[in-house]
Amino acid sequence: MSHTVSLTFDDALDVHLDRAVPMLEQYGFRGTFFVTVGAPPFTGRVDDGRRVAARGHELGNHTRLHPASRHKHFVTEDNAIENYTPARMRAELEEASRILTGLDGQTARTFAYPCCNPVLGEPGLAKRLLTGLKLDRTRLMGAVNRHGWLDLGSTEMSYEPLAAELFLASRSGGERFCADSDYPPRRSSVPCLSLDGKHVDDLSSVLDAFMRHERGWLVFMAHGISGGHSLSCDQAVFEWLLGALRDRSIPVRTFRDAAQIIYPR
Repeated sequence: MSHTVSLTFDDALDVHLDRAVPMLEQYGFRGTFFVTVGAPPFTGRVDDGRRVAARGHELGNHTRLHPASRHKHFVTEDNAIENYTPARMRAELEEASRILTGLDGQTARTFAYPCCNPVLGEPGLAKRLLTGLKLDRTRLMGAVNRHGWLDLGSTEMSYEPLAAELFLASRSGGERFCADSDYPPRRSSVPCLSLDGKHVDDLSSVLDAFMRHERGWLVFMAHGISGGHSLSCDQAVFEWLLGALRDRSIPVRTFRDAAQIIYPR
């Protein structure tokens, strides 16, 4: 496989079923929908999800409760990633996969880390202090991340090994694609590039750069399409991307289909 693009969508939004799916199918493409199985748009439209899967779209695992840092506005103590242990995360991921298998019959499942974060547990004193002082995006925090012993009392740990055990492949973040010497990426941490807030010029430059490489995997991540989420890609921009992929004859595969080719078992 020389080049492939995967179009992925996070959080089980109504706009995915109502807008993204029809647009994808208009261009003959299929997408990967990383589903938060506890989200009302999913629980209220289970039959729609089953029909979408039957038409060749992928339902990926995005946990049950979408755990994230308690500093995010939508997080409660019920889904604060600081309160998670590996055992709790395993139970939630396995439950979500069972629910999705009941819809699509698939046993080979892929995963996207909520908020692209593969770390669970409680940060220590240093990280809490820097966050409280709003210095969490500075070199000081980078130094603490590089030298974990500085963060006294931390229970943080990566659950990437768990994802590697449970899933065919897992999508992380990174705002990049993998190509040539960087290809294939680590199976449990496949980078992606966000569509949220991007313009046509941004995406045109990305496609140009991607196709200059001999081989690679470009994974796009989207949330809303002209709304439906605080993070969103304009519908006209998304439609431009679909047209550009078709006109340039760039293969578009679901995340699972691409992973099964790249990581044969």
